Amino acid sequence: MHERGWRLLGDLTTNHTGDTHEWFVSARTAPGSPTRGSYHFRPDGGYETWMGHLTLPKLNLADPSLRSAMVEGHKSVVARWLRPPFSVDGWRIDVVNMTGRLGALDVNHDTARAVRRTAVAERADALVIGEHHHDASLDGDGDGDGDGDGDGDGDGDGDGDGDGTMNYSGFSWPVWSWLRSPDSPARAFGRPVAMPRCPGGALAARVAGSLRLARRQRVLEHPGLPRQRPDPHGHRLRGRAAGGGGAPVHAARGPDGRRR
Repeated sequence: MHERGWRLLGDLTTNHTGDTHEWFVSARTAPGSPTRGSYHFRPDGGYETWMGHLTLPKLNLADPSLRSAMVEGHKSVVARWLRPPFSVDGWRIDVVNMTGRLGALDVNHDTARAVRRTAVAERADALVIGEHHHDASLDGDGDGDGDGDGDGDGDGDGDGDGDGTMNYSGFSWPVWSWLRSPDSPARAFGRPVAMPRCPGGALAARVAGSLRLARRQRVLEHPGLPRQRPDPHGHRLRGRAAGGGGAPVHAARGPDGRRR
């Protein structure tokens, strides 16, 4: 796999566990359990979950013991799987925008930076990608220090929130809605507005127009490139560069019918 230039990322959920996870089983059955603080239990014995699913109890990333076990240091879950015999190349973090956030509590960025620091300390080329459901620009590099690493300290050392996002609202769902036929029974993912659809012919025309624009821009940005020169009659462009050779190329017509 690596010989082909591929990278293998593990899938890690820092926002919640399953209700059969040993940490949660212990915390739920024994109020004095060391893992009790790893979750958000309410006075009535209930607990916070992901999106109301009781099978997915939400983790409390403000708890030091949980952070140590999961995201910080050489013995954490984040670090362990980057080492042999597993040797994954990094992590795709599930629902990263919800991790560490509950009401007034918000340790989201702090947790994300801890994940990245731990990963790159274990292996310098580790990748950390976050699954984001909304505006990822607020969580990726939104600290405003201008160094591009997202950690807010201005040193540019790369210990920011991560290497990128897989974003649903910003990319996946709009593209899916555009590709999906309005008559399809496939889920539309609840887009707030109808997505414009472009027929195949119109799309091809737009792509062709973009390519023509790109060629013109390239000529403008690189004035040293060989130019095509018109023949004496001006009926078509000669595709011969400065060194000669090349077949003549017919000029394209513009919307007004004139040759370009």
